[in-house]
Amino acid sequence: MWIDTHNHLDDPAFDPDRDAVLARARAAGVARFVLCATAPETWATRVAWGRANGVQVHCGVHPWDADHASDASAEALTRLDVDGIGEIGLDALHAKTPEARARQRDLLRAQLAIARDRDLPVTFHAVRSVPELLHVVRRDGLPRRGGLLHDWSGSPASLTEALALGLGIGIGPQVGHDRARNVRHAAATAPLGALAFETDAPRLRGLHGRRTEPADVVQVAKLVAALRGLPVRTVAEGSGRWPDQPFAFLGTNP
Repeated sequence: MWIDTHNHLDDPAFDPDRDAVLARARAAGVARFVLCATAPETWATRVAWGRANGVQVHCGVHPWDADHASDASAEALTRLDVDGIGEIGLDALHAKTPEARARQRDLLRAQLAIARDRDLPVTFHAVRSVPELLHVVRRDGLPRRGGLLHDWSGSPASLTEALALGLGIGIGPQVGHDRARNVRHAAATAPLGALAFETDAPRLRGLHGRRTEPADVVQVAKLVAALRGLPVRTVAEGSGRWPDQPFAFLGTNP
């Protein structure tokens, strides 16, 4: 059983063939999916679609949208029947001033507080801001169901801290690129149980020069297995079990 722990199946790129995309993934052995919905005006419809199609849905205001996020958006997360909160976090590429960074940080903390209050797992986004995000997590705390830092890009030192905080580490298609040293280091050295596999489909660059799909999570796992010198079956059975409850950050038991 494979799990694509982070995707954007609601992206318009999938409008022509969304049903076929799901069918291809399931045929490849992907049994579970986590869609991260980031547009508050579409949250309710995304959750309904997920329920109808066997897809978990996490909802959250993305840090890119911090400048025009409303209090009502965060408040809606207290009422929605969601599987998790996300993706939320910090992104230094989209926050060029101290004021913009502060808005992102305030939005992150507000949504993390909702996740703790509702005991929902969290999907985190961090670009050039992993140490700062880890500082927030260390100070504020995670929900009991934990959190997953998707599309890992942090340094080896940050990896050590993230693992100490109990965060899962999301490994995506970047692991196939030689220049992605931090990703490959995490994939090769982190405890296998801390790793979760994702596609971020269709946003991350594909492994085969085409649009990324959830089915590609199987290839991501195979690349990790090769880096670790392990059979793919061992990677399949051992990943996603961090710190003690299998797939706790997905909000469900296996």
